[in-house]
Amino acid sequence: MKKKLDALTTSIFLSIFFAVYLTALFKITIFKYPIALSVLLKGETLGIRTFNLVPFYTIYEYIQFILTGRIFIGLSNLAGNFIIFFPFGYLTALKFPKTRKFLIILSLSFVLSLFIETIQYVSASGAADIDDVILNTAGGIAGYLAYILIKKLLAPEKYAVIISAIIVAGACAGVFVYDAFAFNHPKRNIPRTTQRVAGDTLFFPLFTHLR
Repeated sequence: MKKKLDALTTSIFLSIFFAVYLTALFKITIFKYPIALSVLLKGETLGIRTFNLVPFYTIYEYIQFILTGRIFIGLSNLAGNFIIFFPFGYLTALKFPKTRKFLIILSLSFVLSLFIETIQYVSASGAADIDDVILNTAGGIAGYLAYILIKKLLAPEKYAVIISAIIVAGACAGVFVYDAFAFNHPKRNIPRTTQRVAGDTLFFPLFTHLR
């Protein structure tokens, strides 16, 4: 009886952690701009509709930023896109036993990332980029590999709640710290850009790739 109660309690906590994580994920990807939610709820757009379908183009660009001294821009985008999906791979494998296969986690990470990028493009709430999908998927795979490693070393089912809490708390903290820091960082170079989308002219500070 006690084991069943412990299992139920663990399952409930994992579900809560997963929900918190997904909320943070959508906050930093779809609703990353302060006015995004209120604007989208009104049926309007932010006027940011760009996409890149060339694999590794943006990744190469951010590496060049790092090499030329613009470390914050390059590292925040490369590491951010990777780290934000790390909890997804770990929590998915931990919460759903049937997903504990490399190809399944890879596929789920890819589909979720592609969904987010598609929403960003369709809603004009961000720049859709194939390199984001690549980095997100790699992050999900890394989370799954971390689950495998922890399982061998610490038996994650036994410490599921503690480990998951640490991972989700770390991811959420990173999201909000990055969110707050990015919008106030002087080296972000945020120009005032005007774009016309669906007949509406909107002004919004757009993070360009400085091409």
